[in-house]
Amino acid sequence: GVQMSVSDSQKQIRKFTRAYCEKDDRIAALSYFGSYAVFFAALFASAILWATPWLAVPLAMFAGVCGVRLYVLQHDCGHHSLFATKRANDLAGYGLSLITLTPYRAMQYNHNVHHYYVGNLDHREAGEVHTMTLAEWNDAPWWHRLAYRIYRNPAFMMFVGGFFVFFLHYRWPKSTIKAGLWKGVLAHNAMLAAFLFSLWAIFGWPG
Repeated sequence: GVQMSVSDSQKQIRKFTRAYCEKDDRIAALSYFGSYAVFFAALFASAILWATPWLAVPLAMFAGVCGVRLYVLQHDCGHHSLFATKRANDLAGYGLSLITLTPYRAMQYNHNVHHYYVGNLDHREAGEVHTMTLAEWNDAPWWHRLAYRIYRNPAFMMFVGGFFVFFLHYRWPKSTIKAGLWKGVLAHNAMLAAFLFSLWAIFGWPG
């Protein structure tokens, strides 16, 4: 057969996938507002039905799943790939910030840094999950290896790592000072506090 160059292969892949890359604002809006509606319906229903745990707990867990879905949409907005225009994506991304617990511009900046350095062992300071090389592992003392095994354990990553990222890292403006985004982080924290207070004011502890 004919051996293609890398550039020719890339052109064929792009031609094949182009049909799946078209942006449709109608589908985007349905996904965006539909996910929002389902999230709030599950959230409010779980708070109202808190006295009936067998109903409230599954609804609260489902609201959490919807929150993850909204975070995925915010990620797409950060890449300007959900709606057709940059402005629409940015507005939608800001609109999701409270629910995802994630300040939009800070997320967008950090995620772009992630794409720029991911897999680059010379730039592991960019907020990636730390990965040791085999040589580093072989040279490390036993306590360093033990700490690394705990750190890379999925249970530690999901619970401790998740708490650190969403409740501490995203709340702390120091990590975004260099990018000039600290004011947005502080404003997001204030709006998030107001949102949580509103839930408490309306529903009490269940909220």
